[in-house]
Amino acid sequence: MINFLKLSPSQAEELEELVRLLAEVFEEPFAGQRPTGYWHDLLAGENLLAWVALHDGMVVGGLTAFRLPDLKSGRDMLYLYDLAVLPAFQRQGIATTLVQQLIAWGKETGYQEVFVQADVEDDHALAFYRALGGMETEVKHFGFPL
Repeated sequence: MINFLKLSPSQAEELEELVRLLAEVFEEPFAGQRPTGYWHDLLAGENLLAWVALHDGMVVGGLTAFRLPDLKSGRDMLYLYDLAVLPAFQRQGIATTLVQQLIAWGKETGYQEVFVQADVEDDHALAFYRALGGMETEVKHFGFPL
């Protein structure tokens, strides 16, 4: 059975597990240990939100999102930053449920919109967000490496 959980500051270990899972699924290096209290402080702050999917207490999927203020409307937006599920648990509706929970939470708490970026060549992600009813917008993303 899969349990879904919006993380609170007391669940810093689960956030670290989620970040390790994201690195594994995206085949990126994990940057290593953080200072004591780092994960707790992220969850206690105003900007980061995280949900996890747990199977027998183990994080098998999750998402991170950020609160973005909209200075014009006064109604903030949510930016879905990362979403991943371990391969052995994919195709079970976990990612769909995670996104639906973020959207429901955003509606309940008065946010204007949830948005997410997907690479143009990532056909799987594009199909996934389309199937969830996401409204597609053509934009160009610019980065300025520091």
